[in-house]
Formats: sequence, structure tokens, C-alpha cells
Amino acid sequence: MQSISANLKFYNPLQAVLLSALSYLILFVMAPIDFVFPGNFEVLVISVVFLLALCGGMIFGARRWQSLNRTIQFDTFRLSRFLKIMTVLSLAGLSLRIFERTFLRAGGAITSDFTLNRELFAQGGNGGVAFASSILAPLSMFLPFFVLLLRKNGERKRVHYFMLFISICYPLFDLLLMGSRSTLVIYVGLLIASLATLGMLKVSIRGLFLSTLGLIGLVWLAGYIFWIRTSQMGLDPISSMHLSAYARFAPASNGVITELYTSGVAGVGGFLFAFTHFCQYLLHGLYEFFYIAANVTEIQTFGVQTFYIPAKIAMSIFGAGSTEDLISSGVLRPGVYTTLFGPILYDFGLYGGVIACIVIGYLSGSVVRSVRNGNVSLLPLYLLITGFLPLAFVVNLFTSGTGQFLLIDILIIMLILNLKRYSLKTNLVKLT
Repeated sequence: MQSISANLKFYNPLQAVLLSALSYLILFVMAPIDFVFPGNFEVLVISVVFLLALCGGMIFGARRWQSLNRTIQFDTFRLSRFLKIMTVLSLAGLSLRIFERTFLRAGGAITSDFTLNRELFAQGGNGGVAFASSILAPLSMFLPFFVLLLRKNGERKRVHYFMLFISICYPLFDLLLMGSRSTLVIYVGLLIASLATLGMLKVSIRGLFLSTLGLIGLVWLAGYIFWIRTSQMGLDPISSMHLSAYARFAPASNGVITELYTSGVAGVGGFLFAFTHFCQYLLHGLYEFFYIAANVTEIQTFGVQTFYIPAKIAMSIFGAGSTEDLISSGVLRPGVYTTLFGPILYDFGLYGGVIACIVIGYLSGSVVRSVRNGNVSLLPLYLLITGFLPLAFVVNLFTSGTGQFLLIDILIIMLILNLKRYSLKTNLVKLT
């Protein structure tokens, strides 16, 4: 049996949350936004209690604060075979997604108008094909970890570039045809978590320079896509930063609006526009949660947001109505991010929400503990946890369609890895 010894670094998810909190605080100080606080002291207490409940659950579940290095032996042949089946399933899912949306829904009439494409994709289609593609296509987001794991340990093949290309096609499809950035955000989170676990994030001048360029590029891209989307909707992108739904509690400062109207969005003005929008995108969710906490104490959506897909299937089978109708009637402001905690408060109420935060934190910590003890079948779930928890102050994984399908994909991966043909047959070598 050929094997590789991979040195992996496993982080306590609490570290990701605390680092995210620090980054969030720095961005808050820098943001050219006139925040509107829609609450009181009680709202702040609720927010802190929810966060402490989540962190407390993580500590109890992980049982250890420090990050750990584990050297794990992988069967190279089975790892390569597993990667191939993952690529085939991912490619099948991506092909089904393109076919179902482009031809069955849009009739091949794809345009460069994001709004029109969204309208086309929202009608017709085939439910079975759409469901299959929604499950299989997100598998591609886990490909980079296993490709980089092999390449880091000497397995370098040209087909790996094709696999990486397949992995980025899924978020790019949503970005280029619908202007949706959420899938790309999840992809970047998983990629960063993969690089960190593989020990490929090195602190160096070159690394900092490239990371800074990459961040600037992402900020600019997000702003550019937003400009196109709002323009195609017949809205003024600059006015939208002050008047749109997401800007209700996080409007761009009057100084920024004045500067953009005076100087335009060419050159430095373009980056000012992109940076301001980027801050609004990441920061407004917390103030939305303050608004929820000030107005909601009882259960409103009865777990439908947290368990959206199983709830949708069950309600469809038993004719119990529409999940979308239940959510839209239960939430105060549909269509805006409300951090990790907003949907939890809607689903379980104030006291039930605290318990839910403890459970989520405990399960997250337990996954880390299990993986660092050699259970590599949970590696994708570990990557999802550490890749998404840094966004806890922005969005809830469970309210994202892609996020829920990724959880289903993890069950599929675990099933594959438990088959003798694809089992990685790992051995734990040492702990440092």
C-alpha cells in the first residue's frame, strides 16, 4: 500500500469566531457608514448571551483550546480514486445545473442581464433535475482540499488542474449569470479553511502582498457586480447605498455619497464605492439582528429556516403549505442577512435560541475533536465549520440554499468514504 503522511493543522472553531470578531471590529472602525442602532441595552445583552452560548458550546465540545498538528497517513491509491469519483459527481452536477437552468428554464435565451436571467431561472424547469444538480454540484467545492493534499505530498498530475477548474465553475456560474456572490463567498471560505488545515498559509511578505491584492480584487469585484445588478434593475447604485433595504441600518455616510456624486466612480472613486458597499455587505447583518432582538422573543418560523430542505420536503408531502410563505410571514424584513443568530431567534425564540446556540457550538467543537482524533470522514464537515464560522457575524449557513446542500453533500461524502473501495484507510501517526 502506497501512503502519504500529511501534516494537518486543526483549529478550535472558537479561534475562527474570535478572529472573525476582531476583523469585524477593525472593519467597523474603518467603515464609512452612519450606523443606525435599532435597539436598547437589552438587545446588546441578548446578542452577547447568544455569542457566549455558541462559544461555550464550542469549548465544551472541542475540550481543548489550542490548535493541534496531526500527522495522518493516507492510502494514496484510494485517495486518488476517491478524488476521481468526487470529480465525476461534481461534473455531473454542474452539467445538470447548466442544462436545467439554461435550457429547461431559460430555453437557451441567456442574456447579460442578471435580473432577466434570475427571472428566467425562477420559472419552469424540472424539479428532479434541479434537485439532483443542487445536491451534486456543490460537491465540487471540496475538491481543492483533496487535490492540494495530494499535490503537497508529491502527487502532481495535470488532471488536478482540471479538477480545480471544475471546483471554481460552480460559484462562477452563479456569479456570471445571476450576479450572485454568496456561493463565491462560501467557496472562498472553504478554500481558506483548506489552505489553513494543510498548513499552506504562511506569514511572509510575499504572502501578505498576494493576500492584500486578492482581497482588493474581491472587494472591487463585489462592488462591480453590485453596480451592474442595481443598474440593470433601473436603480441608481449610489443612491442604493443609502436607500435600499440592506442600507436601512447601515447607510453609507453622507460624505461618501457626496464624494461619489461629485467625483464619480472612476479611479479612486470606484474603490471608495466598492469598499463602502463591501462594508455594508458584511456589517449590516448585526444591526438587522439588533432589530430582530428588539422585536422578537417568541418562535416565529418554527425551525423551518434551520431545517429548510427537510421542512420543505415534509410540507410538500403532507400538503402543509409553503416554507417560503411561512418564512416571509414570520420574519420582519425578508431578504437581508441577519447574522448566524437571526434565523435561530426566529426559529426557536429567545430561550430556545440560547439552547440552539449551545448545541450548534457543541456539535462544531465535537466535530473538530473527532477529526483530530483521526476520523477523516468528517474532514469536509470540519472544513465547512471552520470556513463558515468566520461569517457568523454576517450570515447563517442554514438559510443559504448552498449551505444546506453542502450539509447533504457531507453525508454523501461520508457514505462514500465508508465504502471499502473508497475508504482512505488512515492511521494517526503523531500529535504535536
